[in-house]
Amino acid sequence: MNSTEDYARVLLTKSLTSLVYVPIEEIHNEVVKVAEKITNHPSLELFPNEFISLISLLNQRPSYFLIISIFQILSAIKLTNEQISVLLTCYHRQMPTEGEYSLINWSFLETPISIKRNFIRLIGNIVLNHKIPKGEPAEGICTSFDVVQILFFLFDDENKLVRLKSYKYACKIIRREKNTWSPEEKKKYRRLVRNFGKEGIKVLKNEHKAKKQMKEYVKIKKLVVESFVKIKIRLGRSMRKGNSTIRISISQNRQVKKKQNTKKELKVIRKNTVIYIQKEEKVVLEVLNQDEVIGKIRIS
Repeated sequence: MNSTEDYARVLLTKSLTSLVYVPIEEIHNEVVKVAEKITNHPSLELFPNEFISLISLLNQRPSYFLIISIFQILSAIKLTNEQISVLLTCYHRQMPTEGEYSLINWSFLETPISIKRNFIRLIGNIVLNHKIPKGEPAEGICTSFDVVQILFFLFDDENKLVRLKSYKYACKIIRREKNTWSPEEKKKYRRLVRNFGKEGIKVLKNEHKAKKQMKEYVKIKKLVVESFVKIKIRLGRSMRKGNSTIRISISQNRQVKKKQNTKKELKVIRKNTVIYIQKEEKVVLEVLNQDEVIGKIRIS
């Protein structure tokens, strides 16, 4: 590094290590500034004291937006094998009693749903974004199987969102990485499945399927309200993220006879959309995703 880069790195170290002393009302802005600096240096590694300072913020009952910013930093940096190991051992193994990383308090993982879900996304993407070694595991080196073990631990979490997030990432990793596991890891994997039980896996699979169907959910209801027809359209998340529109075709309008075969299109971004139409109008209302009709109702 040149002197300018050295100076920038020193400033970053100072910003990270001083986070624990920043007043609670200012902490989010400071973390966002750190995140902006780090995203410009994707190969950056954090020193142990910087890593600990960042992780320790999660024990201070952070807001949802602060949680997102902290995990954004952890996702952007180049985690060392020791740091990956610390992240993975915090759930199912005894933490080291010596060394700098033994000072981390992992109690924040016990209850907040938003932290758990972001934690799952982080460790899942460590594998999916090729930030973890492949092939035969060496002593002290984490593998994709270590991540799957953590995700299995979360399969029976009391919160449904956490269960499904861990199941989703586990399925992705198993499909892609299972062939790279050692015979010993494959044996441990079969034991994990056996211990969790086929019935438990089936329940998770059905819950995941139902969630996926809800994302593609389309429902149209109509209700007469005095001289109007109230139409309520409800769309799942995938439908709202796609190029969904509502097309209203008025084939006859008794109030304005000149406007025959009028068509209007509305872009849909909300979960619930309500439209009022006069009862005397003849209307065909269609909900489209791209050019495909995914819902239709006729009023006459």
